[in-house]
Amino acid sequence: MSRIHFPPEILNQIFQFLPSYDFQVVSFRGNHDYALLACSQVSRSWRAVALPRVWSELVLPCTSAGERGLLRLANFLTDAALDRRHNLAHFVRSIEILTETVCEHETTLKEVTAPIVRIIQLLRPGQLRTLTIDPPNPCPLICYDLIPIFDTLKSLMTNLTTFQISGIVDHGEEAIDLLNYLPVSLSSLTLRECYNLHTLPSQSPPTTLPLHHILALPRICHLELSHLPSSIHPTHLICALRTWSTSLRHLSLIACPSLHDDRVIYALAQNCPNLVRLDVGHAFESPSLRHITDGAMCALIDACPALETLSCANLRALSDVFLGYCARNGRMLRHLAVWNSPRIRGRGVTDVNGWSNLEVLEVFDPDGDMVGEFGEMDLDFGRAVLTECRKLFFCRIGYEGEVVLRSG
Repeated sequence: MSRIHFPPEILNQIFQFLPSYDFQVVSFRGNHDYALLACSQVSRSWRAVALPRVWSELVLPCTSAGERGLLRLANFLTDAALDRRHNLAHFVRSIEILTETVCEHETTLKEVTAPIVRIIQLLRPGQLRTLTIDPPNPCPLICYDLIPIFDTLKSLMTNLTTFQISGIVDHGEEAIDLLNYLPVSLSSLTLRECYNLHTLPSQSPPTTLPLHHILALPRICHLELSHLPSSIHPTHLICALRTWSTSLRHLSLIACPSLHDDRVIYALAQNCPNLVRLDVGHAFESPSLRHITDGAMCALIDACPALETLSCANLRALSDVFLGYCARNGRMLRHLAVWNSPRIRGRGVTDVNGWSNLEVLEVFDPDGDMVGEFGEMDLDFGRAVLTECRKLFFCRIGYEGEVVLRSG
């Protein structure tokens, strides 16, 4: 029986449809029955193509339950590194360090950080492309120390294209210093909950982020910022938007009150025509954000024809003027969410021909505080949406409004 030998290019395209290898399956449960791993055992040619994919991503759980698996993985990769031809750590392009629990003070997590550092030390400078860090909340009893992890990562960040971290300020200067190592190659940056949600400083904080370095990165196309202090001035971001220009596709500004400003929205309209997604405001806090107006949002709709997702929360100056303009002109919109904008009631908005591609619509007041002052949502608006928006499959309008689910 003759064998068919697929060239590496064909194998590579085929293997793209298989999920990447999850080391936890082997390390924690001993199950080797994964399709991509099985492909690596077919032949030498298949192995040469499959192994880089098998080991391209590492998920390192910083939890006490993960200690044994991390030790096994660290020992396995260290042994493999003794033979340069089979050094599996050199295939790693993405690392995620995460935790699903907070420290309960019953066990120490120092034993967990040690094998993570050993694994990271096996990588070569410049090989890492994606780094995600979701560390546990800081422990007042200092049951664990993440500084060795942060220090070890710095030399590996020279070619990063994607960086994401949560709660960076809570972890002190060593964590914040990672931002100074972000390279010019970076295209995607996510900084979630920079400051603690309950202690977000309104004035200049004692610990500052190197925002000048961040906003000077030239290739950003995806930026998510949340919980930044009011001391951040919108002009700093506006200069960056001019640099990123047509490259910027996704911008998220959540709980960044000083950046919720017409000047930022107009700068997006003037400089970033390829924007696909914008999230702005904060759905779960009480401040009235009145610095983003109908005019700026209408200009954004006009200037960004590729805009597919628009989420606005607590933008109290928006009114039915914006809603009507968006309904007529937001032709590429697939997802529109407007939360806690009391002047948006849908009155007079019955021309929704611009929403031919709309799939999800939320015009929602989760607390219902605005109903007494501004009234209920207009019924004619709701009827127009349900009649004319043929692709709509999820719709929520008003306070505790009816949720409409519609399939094909």
